[in-house]
Amino acid sequence: MQLQRGQRGKLDGQFNMNAPIEVRMQTVGGAVYDYCCFGVDDEDTLSDDRYMVFYNQLQSPGNEISYHMDGNEAVFSASLSQLPQAIRKLVFTVSIDGGGTMGQIQSFSLTISQPGCEPMVLQLTGADFAQETAIITIEVYEKNGWRFNAVACGFNGGLGDLLRAYGGEEEEEEEAPISETKPEPAPAPAASPFPEPVPMSAPTPAPAAPASAPFPAPVPMSAPAAPTPVPAPAPQPAQDTAPKISLRKLENKPIRRSSCASRMTPSSPSSPSGSAGIRQRLAQASTVTPRSSSARAESSVPAQISWRSTTNATAPAPLSTRATTSPVPAPAMTSRSRST
Repeated sequence: MQLQRGQRGKLDGQFNMNAPIEVRMQTVGGAVYDYCCFGVDDEDTLSDDRYMVFYNQLQSPGNEISYHMDGNEAVFSASLSQLPQAIRKLVFTVSIDGGGTMGQIQSFSLTISQPGCEPMVLQLTGADFAQETAIITIEVYEKNGWRFNAVACGFNGGLGDLLRAYGGEEEEEEEAPISETKPEPAPAPAASPFPEPVPMSAPTPAPAAPASAPFPAPVPMSAPAAPTPVPAPAPQPAQDTAPKISLRKLENKPIRRSSCASRMTPSSPSSPSGSAGIRQRLAQASTVTPRSSSARAESSVPAQISWRSTTNATAPAPLSTRATTSPVPAPAMTSRSRST
């Protein structure tokens, strides 16, 4: 018999209610699927959690409901006639453990069977769901006999929301307390009958000699400063050792005659004049005693006379003349100058 989603019906005419029935569920998809069956009372409340049968609790207290896996199928066996009077409904569910939704499954099938009876089959696909993560596949309840309801709808909050819908509560997992294991104290060593020798103390090492301070690094001597060059003396112009005679004329002073002229001047006013006087003077000159050789040697050196004009500052450079006397010394003449 093929069931439809939301279909209701009787089980009395289809199965023997005094014999157990078998409910098989299988889901094809990419997630991990958990199956469960729990019994509720007349008020749709999970009043006795011992009648919640799933992978952590494989059977009810009186073994009225049992659970096992057959390959990829979850197999529940239920003896409806043996249930206590407080349990009036069995709810079969499937939920997703982890990520994914029922809308992503490929197929889901549920089969109610009993040996020698025609099975009831409910088939669904992911198109029948959306974001549900836990669904109620079918309910078997007692109302003037045992009946079924193909619910095929669910909850987005998983198995926790499904349990709360029936008055149940999901228990939060508590971390197991970590027991601190204290290390046992080591047994005390047995007392030795003989006293232990007292270890001799190690000799105190002599204090280390203080490290001598390293010699200071020699200070490099600075290079001597280069001597300051002494400026060379400015060249002095060569001095002319020749005597210098001024050519400036003397005014209102008598001109002194040369010694030669004075020597030829008669000594007295009574001296003859004219040619007779000349002859007389010549005769006197011949009688003059000649000078010594040393005087001759001195007179043999020609006198150097430099002529320099001082009247004009812009005059050309002075001309130097040299007076040359006769190598033959003139006879010395002694005469008195005539008064003019």
